[in-house]
Amino acid sequence: MNNLTKEQIDRAIKSCKCRIESYREHLKMPNHCGKSRCEHSIEIELVKIAALQNERERNERERLEGCKYCLNEDVLTFDDDYNELDGAPAHFCPICGRDLREVK
Repeated sequence: MNNLTKEQIDRAIKSCKCRIESYREHLKMPNHCGKSRCEHSIEIELVKIAALQNERERNERERLEGCKYCLNEDVLTFDDDYNELDGAPAHFCPICGRDLREVK
């Protein structure tokens, strides 16, 4: 969570129901809406933002490195017409969507 931008942190703070814009103000006024509730709300939002950011980074890494699923030779035994997992055409990886004809 340390690599979040100021904009992401600001967005998390603004997600608090009491709408006090500054995180410091939340700390100065512990009883205005229940400080722990505010902080909890902000923390949850920060965790969500960090998780989304990590997911995007992981997806980008997989896209660049190649999907672990479709690079595994054992799983490249699809039906001729459709993939059993999601009904997609058999020559596409059900995880990353890569054309498996390029992988073979």
